[in-house]
Amino acid sequence: DVAKRPAGPPTASVSPLDFKRFLGISNFGGFTKANEVFNGRLAMLGFTAALLQQLRLGGVSGPGPIAQVATFLDSNPSALYDMVPMAFVAWSVLWAGLAFVNGKPGSIEGETEIY
Repeated sequence: DVAKRPAGPPTASVSPLDFKRFLGISNFGGFTKANEVFNGRLAMLGFTAALLQQLRLGGVSGPGPIAQVATFLDSNPSALYDMVPMAFVAWSVLWAGLAFVNGKPGSIEGETEIY
């Protein structure tokens, strides 16, 4: 992929009204390169937000991300921790099922490369 990159910084601007191109995603659903890059960017933002929230609530030894959610839901953190494995499995099955039903369980033939 590195060899395919153009030299220098990107010069073309993208209109925010072209929603999919502005966010760098392809069609909804499916595990495509563009969607996975977008998902990775959102994961980085989420991790940074959780880290900053942890520092705000209790410093370095503050509550972890799951305990933070429990704090804001006024719930018992241990009850929320017990639900995490099942929620993860359910979330994974949901999205894998949607990709299968959508007919896009892998990359789309002819999809444009990221670079």
